Amino acid sequence: MTCSYNLNLMSEATDDASLLVLLLEINPQFWLLGETGVAKALGLQKYLEQVVVFINAYLLLHSRNRVAVIAMHPTGCDFLFETPNPEEQKDSGHDPPAYPESVGEQVFKKVQAIMQSSAGSSASTSPLLSGAISIALCYIQRILGQGTVGVMGSVLSPRLLVLSSSPDPSAQYIAVMNSLFAAQRMQVCVDGCAVGGCDSPLLQQAALLSGGIYLHPPCPSALLIYLLQVFAVDTFTRKYTEMPQSAVVDFRASCFCHKRSIDVGYVCSVCLSIFCESCPRCSTCGTEYASQSDAIAAK
Repeated sequence: MTCSYNLNLMSEATDDASLLVLLLEINPQFWLLGETGVAKALGLQKYLEQVVVFINAYLLLHSRNRVAVIAMHPTGCDFLFETPNPEEQKDSGHDPPAYPESVGEQVFKKVQAIMQSSAGSSASTSPLLSGAISIALCYIQRILGQGTVGVMGSVLSPRLLVLSSSPDPSAQYIAVMNSLFAAQRMQVCVDGCAVGGCDSPLLQQAALLSGGIYLHPPCPSALLIYLLQVFAVDTFTRKYTEMPQSAVVDFRASCFCHKRSIDVGYVCSVCLSIFCESCPRCSTCGTEYASQSDAIAAK
């Protein structure tokens, strides 16, 4: 009996160490004041516990895996946890990297501070998704700019995982799409997981644009199972495994005038801005239309 190896596959194989930036929505209006079935069935405590278990499991998959957790909430974005740079740990003689506090301690402590500071806030109920994605992309650019490499000399493979619980912030549609186009250009895979009671068209489009995975768990209380079985898989291994695919993607856009999701609208023939109503002048580029036919209706 002889064993044969696929040399082409071996030549394509790279170090599977990756940099995962987890965007975690911490919305007090949803988790503490919400009356939805998801908020009651799962709860903030169990939600964070399952996320922490996923982070620890992900770090155990590879000695060079790195994780950063960014909390997005209505008042801003904050780093909850960041894996220490392994190059800095060499001097201290710790391998694997030693953390001053456990992942759970850091996450719970900072989330509690965010909840207390946001308790009396009258800010919008929508989390700053666009800001969180922008911060994550800047963080990835900084880490890759440091020349961080894996065991076999390959650069860490970066990707984003967005855990969203609230409905899509339609007012941030333009900013979010610009961030997603930047992620696509940087070849950063964006995964989306809608924990709330409704689907997220923005995360669906993000996964489609960047080659990521979108998932709306039918049983949010079993979130950890979906995280481990779907989102713990690195981008290289996904080529050889059967991953869940979105059957239908909601491509609805938000109008530039009222920031509302629309099915049919008017598109500027110059800058391609989208409006829900016909107007004589484009508010984005300033183009004045000679007739209403210059603003092309689109679905």
